[in-house]
Amino acid sequence: HIGGEHEDYYDPDFFIYNDVTTIDSDGTIAVHGYSPSVFPPTDFHTATWVDHSIIVIGNLGYPEHRVLGSTPVFRLATSSLSIDRLDTTGESPGWIHNHSAALADDGRSIIVCGGTVWRGNSKSMIESLDSWSLDIGTGRWTRLTSLNWQQWTMLRVDRKPNRLLDTRQELWHREHPWPGHVSYWKFD
Repeated sequence: HIGGEHEDYYDPDFFIYNDVTTIDSDGTIAVHGYSPSVFPPTDFHTATWVDHSIIVIGNLGYPEHRVLGSTPVFRLATSSLSIDRLDTTGESPGWIHNHSAALADDGRSIIVCGGTVWRGNSKSMIESLDSWSLDIGTGRWTRLTSLNWQQWTMLRVDRKPNRLLDTRQELWHREHPWPGHVSYWKFD
């Protein structure tokens, strides 16, 4: 188990981990901690097995750790459990998270698809529509598709959450009532 988070950002117990937990065949569990300078708190990433190592791609992480336009990539050596940041070149997907990754048929590259890209604090996140390839040997990113489909984002001027989800939830509760639920909304 590599990284991950506990609770959601608004919860007082929220925490993003930068550790690796191993479970041996006899059930022994070990937690291996890393300095944040070596392996920063990482969540919503992918982990792909490649020749006795695991390539960790992407991350949402804490806002203060995000780097606009870069894609975090790490290699975990399964024999020593050492972890190193991989330097990459080429056109990367940016600060991507919640994506999928799979080893390509050639065994030398990882294909990254989907997910969400953080575009800076002043902009909303956007869905990643394209696919990317990371050559594991050279660390070079290659963009495989360029769909350039129009995407729309709706934000309040004050950047606070809109109430669309709340409204949808209340409509759902109206159709699926359960004992004890108190509605704060009135619908005509």
